[in-house]
Amino acid sequence: MKSIGEILDLGKVFFHVLKWNFKEEKRVRDLFYKNHTFSRIDTLLKKKYRFNSPYTISKKFLQKKGEQDVHRYGETPITAVDLIAKKVGITPKDHVFELGSGRSRAAFFLAAEYRCKVSAIDWVPEFILHSYDISKRFKEIDATFYIGDITKIQLSSASVIYLYGTCLEDNQIHQIAENMKDLSSDVKIVTVSYPLTDYFPYDFKIQDQFEAEFNWGKADVFIQTPAIT
Repeated sequence: MKSIGEILDLGKVFFHVLKWNFKEEKRVRDLFYKNHTFSRIDTLLKKKYRFNSPYTISKKFLQKKGEQDVHRYGETPITAVDLIAKKVGITPKDHVFELGSGRSRAAFFLAAEYRCKVSAIDWVPEFILHSYDISKRFKEIDATFYIGDITKIQLSSASVIYLYGTCLEDNQIHQIAENMKDLSSDVKIVTVSYPLTDYFPYDFKIQDQFEAEFNWGKADVFIQTPAIT
């Protein structure tokens, strides 16, 4: 049984996240709903999850798989996605892979706002099926959605890779990094909270490091490239 202090602390965290999310949604509407394609997609996306949140869907999926940690769902705020895209320098010529795309809000934003090609991969079938259903209605974006294991995905066609893997286990990150270390040195790989040099010190070069704001606090974001000679 939790103590009164623990309950109060959880309550503070809950209301902090709630307040932050409210402010974030206002920023998204003010900054990005001028893009009518994104605003229409985002409205449809919210309707898909109105009565069944992505957190609940992910939790049920992980419970069925027998995972010990069933609370491993997180999303990158759209304002953070925009900051990352600007830092990377994403253009319509890029092919962005998002590893662990969840409900694909970030993927849809990049495809609509930055006009780049996007491949979004997640292992929760319901996420991908909803995303595919929405994408069929918007021929003006170039976004593809895959059900798959992000530790085994083929990445050779990527020019940018985004991994928001703060909840991944070390062995999963190690395998993903293993798959990326032999890619072209032109490929930009973005990770949150840790650089890939933590796993392969000599196989990646950090090009940039900056802070981005998430609903749980600020985190370091790393842009790195494979160190192929």
